Amino acid sequence: MRAEAQAHIDSIKDALALLRRFLDWDRALRRLDELNARVEDQALWNDPKAAQAVMRERRRLDEAITATRAIESELNDTAELIEMAEAEGVIQRGTATVLRDLDRPMFGKTGT
Repeated sequence: MRAEAQAHIDSIKDALALLRRFLDWDRALRRLDELNARVEDQALWNDPKAAQAVMRERRRLDEAITATRAIESELNDTAELIEMAEAEGVIQRGTATVLRDLDRPMFGKTGT
């Protein structure tokens, strides 16, 4: 199961890498910063059409960046949970072995 889960995680990571390339990630982050600065400039609001275009582009970039980061975060959380579950399974198997060993008679003798 671990191998199958890891294969899914790797596949999603590959898709995220493609998405980052498609978005031109570094440029998208810089552009979002630029747009945020423009929104704070009061002069922008003197031209409603320009303001609307800036807000539309800003919203589109912000949604894409936020969604990508959310997927990455969820993927990392899922990978950690899988590792924890795997470790828990190892602990449970180890505990079962200890209990089984304790249930065996000592020195190979049974009864009285």
